Amino acid sequence: MWKHYKFDPHSINLLCHTDEKFNNFDTLLHSEWDRALAQGYFCYKMDHHIKKRILDGDLHYVIELNPNRFEKRRMPDPFEYVNTPFDRSKFNFNKIKDEEILLSLDDEQQIDKHLVIINNSPIRLYQVLLVSNRQLEQPQILTVDCLLFGLRFVASSAHPFIYIGFNSLCGYASVNHLHLHGIYMPNRLYIQTIKCSPFHINSNCYLFDLFDVQGFAFEIKHIDEFDRIARHIHTITNYLVSSDIAHNMAIMKGDSFSSSLEPVIRIFVWFRQSNKVIGAKTFHQWNIGCLELSGYTFLQYEEVFNDSTELKLRQSINEIALLYEEQKKIKEDITYKSFVFLTDMSLSFIFRRVALLQQPHIHSFSTSAILFKAKNTGGGQPKASKRLLSDADLSSSSNDWPLLKAQYDKLLVELHELYSKQIQLRTSSLAFEELSVILPPNNKAHQLKELTQIIQKSPQMFMIDMTRHAQYIPNVLEAIQKSGLNVNPQQDGTTLYLPTPKVTREHREELAKNAKKLADQIIVKMREAYSKAHRNLKKQEKTLSRDLVVDIDTNLKHRLDGYIAQVENIRTEKQKELLDSTF
Repeated sequence: MWKHYKFDPHSINLLCHTDEKFNNFDTLLHSEWDRALAQGYFCYKMDHHIKKRILDGDLHYVIELNPNRFEKRRMPDPFEYVNTPFDRSKFNFNKIKDEEILLSLDDEQQIDKHLVIINNSPIRLYQVLLVSNRQLEQPQILTVDCLLFGLRFVASSAHPFIYIGFNSLCGYASVNHLHLHGIYMPNRLYIQTIKCSPFHINSNCYLFDLFDVQGFAFEIKHIDEFDRIARHIHTITNYLVSSDIAHNMAIMKGDSFSSSLEPVIRIFVWFRQSNKVIGAKTFHQWNIGCLELSGYTFLQYEEVFNDSTELKLRQSINEIALLYEEQKKIKEDITYKSFVFLTDMSLSFIFRRVALLQQPHIHSFSTSAILFKAKNTGGGQPKASKRLLSDADLSSSSNDWPLLKAQYDKLLVELHELYSKQIQLRTSSLAFEELSVILPPNNKAHQLKELTQIIQKSPQMFMIDMTRHAQYIPNVLEAIQKSGLNVNPQQDGTTLYLPTPKVTREHREELAKNAKKLADQIIVKMREAYSKAHRNLKKQEKTLSRDLVVDIDTNLKHRLDGYIAQVENIRTEKQKELLDSTF
């Protein structure tokens, strides 16, 4: 049986500006790697004195010569789509020998969840693979659990140049079974210290735009941020997978983007052209994957090794960039449609984003004429005002408007989020993960992901294992049936199978109906919020003139109508997308 290393959150090491050093974790990994090498489980032996160059230039690219990797490795499988179902007839990590497993890395004494195994055709000395939940037969699509495994691996090592990499299918992954690459780099890479421009600071997110290939960058300063950042990254990669966009990811120690004195863990996610567009894996020069984007590569031929320059490498990287409009759409979708950072957006940030939506036309008007208006002395009902106030003037006249506006804006965001999760032609795992399930005995709502993991067995099938919480199966089934996802769950013992509907005309029309239902629910909530503000306003008639109360109420109604119009526009656009698209 392989060794176990218990992850210790109190002894993590984020320093990247130290000399090479090892702790108990590194020593165990190296000794087990040497054991597997001595037992003959590698395709070739690695030279401890491998040829290396650091290229002249700003980025100091590190290149090494490793012809064995190209000549003696298993030939990579070709892939057409980023989301390709797992195929157990192909090579996968359930077929390896136990002796190829070096250790497991977990909080508890689990023996088969987070495995560190050999790469039998190693890129360099002590290169390993990280395999998460291999028995689940997950395709090469990042999960939150896999990301956390990578973060813990980097944090467990004392080595300053420890590195984790991920290539999606069509992004030069060669095995369709979920895994990461773990590498002890020979030198510090530019990616550990390069500065990036802010993208969304509250989510520790930055934009990498050094090359024509762009990507998102995150930083983690404390272990408490592992889960939150992993979920942000997972939402991004889920979007890329659902859009069939190839991508690469890397994790390493480095400097904070805001301060070179503060050590952090850096995570990069690049979006790029698929290699089905630029060609299958070839070995004559460079295949641009996570390593090449990070500042390291290995080569087969000595003449290419000797002739390589930073300029040539950067030109090769730029060749895999998506078109400008494609990159722009990805960034906009991540920001506005997917609401990746919704969980920790400040209200002000939400308001700025929602302000980009269509706003009701409001004329600026001074409140002075109203505030000093004489009371109605005619005994009759005051006439409704037709004068519209600016937001600033309305806020100064009514304490209810700022709160009401915040509620309306939040409801618009909620509608976008509901549409992105529940009203999609292709159902994503996120729609199921965040499904609200009412559980006894207190009838409290819990997200489905709190109970179990949702596994995508194929593009047409999701699976939920309810073995640990079998008593809640009826509650989960009820939540799915009421979700509006148009999914008919099938039960087999404690396992639920969720076949995603075929994209038929009937399915489109059903989704369009659900889109209207969700929009109507948002409108009801807006009307309820207005009614509460209206009641509060009526209570102020003793302190405000009746004319002023009518003026304020008229403006509040006008704002409500404007927001309802926005909801209707969003609903109409969504229904048009569902019914008219050629998906």
